[in-house]
Amino acid sequence: MHQRPYDPRGGPIQQVHLFVAVLGASSYTYAEATADERLASWIGAHVRAFEFFQGTPKLVVPDNTKTGVTKACRYYSYLCFMDNTCTGRGEK
Repeated sequence: MHQRPYDPRGGPIQQVHLFVAVLGASSYTYAEATADERLASWIGAHVRAFEFFQGTPKLVVPDNTKTGVTKACRYYSYLCFMDNTCTGRGEK
């Protein structure tokens, strides 16, 4: 998601990308703005989200960002990552 935040100090307005992580059961939410959607920013945002949540969930379901997901399946809950590893239960 692209946003242009307001800088109350009067500095130049720069385009940012929003990273949002939500825990499914509680809807507990973490959000941060990053300068880009590169792999280092994406992984770093996950690390900071897990630190914020003080742990990791059993399953992480990313959206279909090209940064981390190379193949998405519409009907099955498989996740395929940049290193070509896939996880999922295969449930419809």
